This record gives sequence, structure tokens and C-alpha cells, in this order.
Amino acid sequence: MAISKISGLKNVREKLLGYKLISVSRLTGIRLARLQALEADEGPPTVFEAEELSRVYGIDADLLADRPIRLSAKDVVQVFTDLDEFREVGDFEKVKIIEAANAARDVYELELLAGKQPNLPLPRIGYGSNAPPYQQGAEIAVKLRRRLGLETGPISSVRDLFRDRLPTVTLLYACLGREGPAALALADAHRPATIVLNMEGKNENPCVRRFSLAHELCHLVADWKPRQPLAILSGYYSDTALAQEQRANAFAVRFLCPQSELTSLPGKPLDAATQMMRGYGLHYSAARLYLFNERNAKLPDQPIDETTVSASIDHKWEEAEAPNGIFDFPLSAVPPERRTRVAILAASLYSRGQILRDRFAELLRLTPADELEKVLDFFDLNPPDSAAGTQGETNLS
Repeated sequence: MAISKISGLKNVREKLLGYKLISVSRLTGIRLARLQALEADEGPPTVFEAEELSRVYGIDADLLADRPIRLSAKDVVQVFTDLDEFREVGDFEKVKIIEAANAARDVYELELLAGKQPNLPLPRIGYGSNAPPYQQGAEIAVKLRRRLGLETGPISSVRDLFRDRLPTVTLLYACLGREGPAALALADAHRPATIVLNMEGKNENPCVRRFSLAHELCHLVADWKPRQPLAILSGYYSDTALAQEQRANAFAVRFLCPQSELTSLPGKPLDAATQMMRGYGLHYSAARLYLFNERNAKLPDQPIDETTVSASIDHKWEEAEAPNGIFDFPLSAVPPERRTRVAILAASLYSRGQILRDRFAELLRLTPADELEKVLDFFDLNPPDSAAGTQGETNLS
């Protein structure tokens, strides 16, 4: 496995991640003067400092103490830092991306501890390498629908599709900033195939959320090479990622509304777009582009009648794609990316006495003094001293 060597903390911050010193100070709570001293190797960091730097840098605290710092080139954090798209986002968005990658790593470790296999393979879908990206996406959509045994009609919930047909994919939600990436797709030797959906920005619309999930699914089944790390920030169109993003967009719209369904849609473009939104859960921009590509039908960039569009977003799509376990989570201090898969795995293991209270709190980014029992109650689990026998695990998407 290829290893990259970095001389010290300053080069990790500046050359690898591109953080400003003031940003690291604000994000970790470590004073500027103290950070400068740590970067000058004037003594080792405290346990708290090492943990905070590890959280923000996405590198194990033990590795940060080494000189040089040795990082695997097959770790998604290392891969993210090589992307033009990662360099374009601000420090706040970068640290949120890193924290989501940290959560995925903890999912892997917790699933191993629970006796699960966290890196089971996904269906690998090929496509014509010489075709334009939109044709590649269309081909992948047809093949994957067939592979998953989906009928030609609408998908009632993309969120639930992962739970029912693609259970090896970890679905996390995070606040990546209104200007941050729409979603992340990531996987490596220590992280399961994971989609991280940004809850802010355009994904606040349930139909955009459906589209984003389908878009990331394309990256997992078509762009993830065997035994290689996957690290993709979606929503950016750099020269290197343009064809990949176009292919995933084409896949998403045709996965949600198969081309075979177009013949049954109304002839008038606006009526057809409205039906695609109401019946298939596409958002307006996706329906507009779809109709232009398939029928050469032209609709305005923005809908003329906002009320028509609002009415088209049926209440069922909000319910169908709601991020389960996020808004009703009992402890607001727990970051969103740790309220679902991390929380249920950690709570289940703690309930069975397989991890200590300190570790349970650490995984939720809390302290042992916090009301962790509320999390057990939320998942209908008993505390470890009263847990009897093996308990079933709550099925949470």
C-alpha cells in the first residue's frame, strides 16, 4: 500500500488540507499561539488537543504524533485532499467533509465489533466507454433497475430503496453548508460504501434529495473501482469531474423516471414536467432537462407558475424522503452524521456491554455525563446493567 510522508502538523494543515491557522483554532478551540507551538514541535499535544486535531484533520491521533506523519494513499481523506473540488470549498465545508468521513470510519469499526461484514460488494454496472456521458448514465439506469428487480413505475422512496435493496450502503446525513457539496460518495478499506447527503441548500427540497441520492448511487455502482478508494464531492463541475457528474445526473433522472415512461406522459411540455414531478418525484430542473434531451421540448429555466411547482411536490415525497432519526433525535448536541448508523450501532453495543460508556459518549461526540440513556430510549434499548440476553437491532435507514 502506497504511503505518503508529511514532515509535521504545519504541512498537514497547509499543504495537505489547505486550512488557515485561524480556522483550525476556531474549529478545535486550541489557541493560536498554542497551535503555532505544536506546529513547531515544541512539545507533544495533550490528549484533548490530539483528539480535536484528529477530528478536524481526519487522521488518527496516534499518527499525528509520528514524525514524519505517514498516511495511506488509499485513505479517502488523502484522496479528497487531491481533488480540485475539495480545494475550492471553504475551511468550514472542509472540516464537515472530514467529520463525515470520520463517521463512516466509525461505522466500519462498529460493524466489525457487532460481527457484521461492513465491506460487502455492490453490484458493478458497466457502460459503453465511447458513448457520451448522458448515454452512459441512461445505460447504467436501465441495467441497475433490472438488477434490483424494479418495475417500470416510480420509486416510492429512494431512502428506503437503500434499506431494502442495497443494505450494504451506509446512508448518512450531514450539514455541509449551503454552498458546500450536495453529497459525498466514499469508500475505502476502513469505510463501507457510504453516501453522505447534505441536509442544507437545495437538498432541503425532498425531490432534490431523491435526485441527489440516485446521483450518488451511480458513483457507487459505476465509478468505484475494485480495491480502490472512492472519494467524490458532488455538485462541482471541474474539468476532471465534468463527464463523471454528467453521467451521474443522466443516471439519476432516468433511474427515477425510466425512458420507457415518457410515451405515457402528456404532450404539452409543462404538463409532462408536472407529471414527472408529481408522479416520479423529479425536481423541476431535472424534468426540464430530461424533456429537452428526449423530446427537444423547451421550458423556461425557472417555472413560470411557482404555485404549480409547489403543488407538484406532493406531500408523499416529503414523507418518503425524510431523513429518519435526524430531527427527532433526543440530544441536539450530537452531529447529524452521527445520529443514524453510528448512533444505533453504538447504542446497541453499549446496551449489550460490548463498549464502555466513555466510548459510547465519544462516538456521539458527547461526554459520559450527558444523558446517554435518552439515546437508548430512542432506539428502545435497555441500559447495559439490565440488558438481558441478545437484543435485536433497530432497523434505521
